[in-house]
Parts: sequence; C-alpha cells; structure tokens
Amino acid sequence: MVLPKKVKSNSMLVSNEYNFVVSSLDNQTIFPKRPPLFKYPLFPKSFNFNKLEEKKTLIDILSFHAKTKPNKTAFIFLNEKGEEQSKLTYKELHTKAKIIGTYIQENNFHHVPILLLHPPGIEFIIDFFGCIYGGAIAVPLFPPKQNAKQNRIKTIIKDTNAIIGFTTESIKNQHYKDSSLYSELEEIKLLSVQNLDPKLEKKWKKPNVTAGDTAFIQFTSGSTSDPKGVINSHHNIITNQHMIKCAGQTSGKTRICGWAPHYHDMGIIANILHPIYIGGFSILMSPTAFIRNPFIWLKTISDYQIDYSGGPNFSYELCTNKIAKEKLETLNLSSWKIAFNGAEPIKAETLTNFSKKFKECNFSFDAFCPLFGLAETTCFATSAPCDQSPVLLPVDKHELATNTIKPPKNSKDELILVGCGKSWNQQKIKIVNPDSLTENPKNIVGEIWVQGPNVCKGYWNKPALTDLTFKATLKNEDGHFLRTGDLGFFNDNNDLFVTGRIKDMIIIHGKNIYPHDIENQIESIAKEIKLGGCIIFEYQSNGTQKLATAIEIERVHVKSFNQEKLSQKIIQAIFHEYGFSINDIIYIKPMSLPKTSSSKKQRQLCKQHFINNSLNVVTSKITKKIPKKNNHIPLTATEEIISNILKNLLNIPAVSLSSKLEYLGGNSLIMMQIIAEIQDQFGIELNPSELFSENVTMKGLCQRIDQKQDELIKQLTLLNTQTSSLELTY
Repeated sequence: MVLPKKVKSNSMLVSNEYNFVVSSLDNQTIFPKRPPLFKYPLFPKSFNFNKLEEKKTLIDILSFHAKTKPNKTAFIFLNEKGEEQSKLTYKELHTKAKIIGTYIQENNFHHVPILLLHPPGIEFIIDFFGCIYGGAIAVPLFPPKQNAKQNRIKTIIKDTNAIIGFTTESIKNQHYKDSSLYSELEEIKLLSVQNLDPKLEKKWKKPNVTAGDTAFIQFTSGSTSDPKGVINSHHNIITNQHMIKCAGQTSGKTRICGWAPHYHDMGIIANILHPIYIGGFSILMSPTAFIRNPFIWLKTISDYQIDYSGGPNFSYELCTNKIAKEKLETLNLSSWKIAFNGAEPIKAETLTNFSKKFKECNFSFDAFCPLFGLAETTCFATSAPCDQSPVLLPVDKHELATNTIKPPKNSKDELILVGCGKSWNQQKIKIVNPDSLTENPKNIVGEIWVQGPNVCKGYWNKPALTDLTFKATLKNEDGHFLRTGDLGFFNDNNDLFVTGRIKDMIIIHGKNIYPHDIENQIESIAKEIKLGGCIIFEYQSNGTQKLATAIEIERVHVKSFNQEKLSQKIIQAIFHEYGFSINDIIYIKPMSLPKTSSSKKQRQLCKQHFINNSLNVVTSKITKKIPKKNNHIPLTATEEIISNILKNLLNIPAVSLSSKLEYLGGNSLIMMQIIAEIQDQFGIELNPSELFSENVTMKGLCQRIDQKQDELIKQLTLLNTQTSSLELTY
C-alpha cells in the first residue's frame, strides 16, 4: 500500500489498524479537509511584523495593544459550568498592571522574585503583569492547599529568597486568620493587591527593563527537595512567541482557548502570553473544570468559534472516552484550525480515535499539530507548518530498541511514531550521540540538543546544573547547546520524532519527573532500604504507562522486613507527594541492583531485567494484584457500581471491599474521573478528601455514598411536603 504524501516516509508498512485512517486521508472521505491557511513563502510582502518586532519587552507589547485596541476583550474566564465568570480588556489589564507596578516600586519590591499563589482565574494574569510592570520577577506557582505539607513551596521560597507572595483576598484572609492552614507560607508576607488605590496608576514609571532581564521564573515539576527554576528573559519569551506565531500563522484575529494550569509552561506561554503577544483573544477555564467534564472544553471551542487550542495527549483521550455520543450533535468544531498536542508522549492512536469520533462535529484530522518543547526552550521548540497533516511513521520496534530507524518487517514488529515537525526561525536542533558528543545522521536516535534565542539563561541559583544542562558543546564545534534529556531522530524529510527520554526523566501527564528525586525519597522512608539502593522506571503494559521500582534491602533486614507495611509506606508517601502511585514494587537481594563500575545506577538495564523477569528478587509487591475471591464480591448495589468504576478507571481485574483507595494506584487525573463518575451515577457531591483521605476503604466509601443519598432523599421528601401544602395562585 502506498501512503499519501502527507503521512508517508521511507515507504514503510502500515498496520491494519491504521489502514482505515491512511486510506481515508487518501480519498478525503473520513476526515474533512480544510483549505491551506497560507502558501509558501511563509511571509508574503503584505505581511508586516515590524511594529510587533520593535517591542523588546512584555511591557512594550501590552502597552502597544492597550493603546491600539483598548476596549478589545483579551481574556474571558469560565466557571466550573462553562459560564462566563469574568472578563478583562487590554486597557483594563494595562491599567491594573500599572497600579500594582507602582505599589511594587514604592515598596522596593522591584528586581526581586514575587511568588504568585493563585487558583485559576483573571487575578493571576493581573498580578503577573503587575510584577512585570513593577520591574519584579514573577514566580508562578500552584495555589497552596489547606492543611497540606508542601515542602516544595518552602524549598522554592528558600531558593529564590522571596519575601512576599501575591494571592487572592480569600486565601490571604484565611492565612492570617489561621496561619496553620498554610504553614508553608509562614516565611513570606502574603498580599492581595487587587484593590489598591486607583490613583497609583498616575504615579507609575516605566521600569528600566531590558530585553535580557528576567521576566519570570518557571519552576519545573521536580521533587520537593530540588525544584528547578528556569529563568525566562523578555527576549526568550518574545522570540519564542514569534516562533509560535510563524508556525501557527496566528494574528490579532486568532481566538484561543485553554485549560492548562497557569503555573505550567503550556498554560502561561500558549494560553496567556501568546494572545497578549499577537493582540488576540483567549478563553480560559480551570483544569478541574476540564477534567470533571471535558465536554466543556469542546463546547467552548464550538460556541466561541475557537481556532487555536490544545493540550497534552491525555486530554484528547479523555474527550474520546468521556464525551457521550448524544452530545456530539451540539458541537461544531469546524473553526478549530490548530489542535496542538504536546507536553507528553503523543500516540498515533489518540489522534486517529479522536478524529473518528468527532468527524461528525466537523473536526479535521489535519487540524492536529503535534509539537515538541520544554520549559528550558521557554516552551515551544518544533511543530509542522499549520497546513501540514500529522506525519505518522511506521518503524520496526526491535530496530528502534537499538536506536536505529528502519521499516517494519511485518505488522507484528510495527510501531507508529508521530512526527513533531521542524525547528523554526533562528533555533537549531541537533541529534547527538551522548557518549561521543557528535551529531548523529538521520534515522539514528540520539539526544535532542537545542540552540537559539528562545533557549533560557539557565536554572535560578543553580550554576553547576546550568553549566551541565545549558552549556553542552559538540565535539570539534563551537557554541553552547541545551541538553533536553529527550531522545529522538530526524527522518529523511527533517521531521523531528521524539522516541523517549534519557534515563533521568519520566513524563506523567505533561510533568517531567526526575527518577532520582523519587528514588531519594523512597530510600529515606525506612532503614531496611539501602541508601542508593532504589531504581524507578516506567514501562508500557497493554498500552498503559506504568511505574515500577526495584529496591535493594539491607542484608541484615532481608529475612525480617515486613513487605506489606513497607510497601504501604512507599505507596502512601509517593502518592501524597506527587499525586500518582507506583504500580509495581520489587524487593531485590543485596548487591544485585544494576550499577556501573563507578556505581552509577543503570535504570534501563534494571528495566530490561524486570521485563525479562531476571531480577534477583527477594519478594515483590504488585500493587494491583487480584484480591482473594471471597473479599471482592460486591454485597450491595452501591458496591457493585463502585467496584465497576474502580476496575475500569484503574485498569485492575478486581477490588477488595477492604482495599484502601489510596493504594489502588492512579493519579490526580484518574481521581477526578472517579469523582465525576460517582457524581453522575449517584447524583451527589463528593470532595477529593472524602475519596482519598488516609485509610478510606472501598466499603467506607460506599457507606458514605449511601449516607449522602439518604440525606438527599430526606431533603427532597421534606421539600415535597412543604410545596404540596402551598395554595395555588392561579
């Protein structure tokens, strides 16, 4: 079979499961084809960037739009039901930013980091630009949680030497009413700056900010002990925004929609700063609203005729799996020209399944825009031009394991990879052999190195790590490169394919997790675990990403340690810290953890031993094992329903009534899906704390649901009695 030009590469085979998709692209009967947005060259003579390119800082850009389009709506924020909650015009944002900027200047907070601790909403955007207008350094972080130990925030406060943080009035009042609610914030002064004296606007003086100055610090999703703050200068941001503009052909007419957290690089760069850069319009919603009801995202795209929106791969899977067929007739996705997909591994089947389901809503397969990027490149690095379909490349999975790209010998050996496009503007990307530090030829996997004005300065207050990561050099070549930690290759058409990560990084729902961070925490949990004796790695099982850890037990404790208690300690600690569970815990004998002669951990070799069942095992704890038969039979209708929900969402064969929910696995996304399913099935409101508090069992959850339903029935009965006694007025 011959692949169409838009998806073929190297005349490789395509498996039967993709024949439908590829053939439909050939005859254009399955996925509606949109007309090309532009013809080469990318920038015709009539297309003028000069006015925008003259702007050197974010202050210049926002001031320009506030002057030229003052009354244009810049942002709309939607509530949990998808209804408009608040709006903000360019002039309003400019004015409020000047007021806060003056406050910062008068209190000598300029040039210092200011923590931004906000729930999703317009207030974050105002405070962010207030920091910029005051000449301070914004530090976007997740909102603090009540009565939760969050060492990560304490570490960031220490790392940045921050003395103040901006937040909402409600969080500030709660904090000062009872400081124990947010104990991690005791070391800073928490302020709400939304209701300052409007007269401060007249006193604002434009700070002496240059393009090379730091605008904000983007902390990566590392551990509590060692989060890494990426330094973003105004120049980094603006050059990266120009790359996005060129790749997506966005303009002031572009309508953007997003739900990614504002403290995530995708959320702030794509959904907040990009509309500001182009003078466009953006509709925002909270991540919780999307996860609970993904239909809100697509409904917003349909109702507001959004043309630019996207998210990690799992967001498209969630829409495909959760949105009911009867709701599709209310959607019209024909306006959606760029559906970007990034921040975690991109699956070809996700693109095809989403396209098939929403074809009747006028969604086009061509709208998909797979991309590659990371916080260290400001956010965006590569994508295809917006008029090019995703490139699906069949490769031999066995050859791929040896870092070589070849056509599959048969459908059994086939793996479909998704291309992430090309580099843009002045940025350069090299595929490098990490051992020889030389550039690899095409179709040979190596580490992805990036060079360009969008590559950030380094990590805040971490000079040694900055030199190691941002100042890599090729053998016999000049110039510094960023080592991304990602593995990939260029095909014959210069499309970038990301194949995985070097052993020091795991990606879970768009978050980069460094294995040594989790390993260090596990090793500190109990004396039975040997220091330096833990390896964590990810693997695929039935198309599902899973995590496993091999733990070396100290020789004196091999015969006496309590496997069940130690496993529960590990699972609970990692779940509470990171929001996901480890699927498999394998305890191995002393001196059997795979290491090099210099005592470096060999994670990939350990993973291979695990897959081949060749680890020198003491015993193992598979967290999703099948309970005893007499313990998992549901006893009531509620237990039957909850059992099915947990089995389906956690991908487990059975669940015990005595099972503690926090030990069953999953992550924060799955938690929200479980809550949403329970609310749909039983018509009751349930908080995450009721579901995943310590020691909550499945039986206890079912009892809580029955109790809430009984209370609801009593309220409805009382209401019915009261209304039936009222006299009619007509």
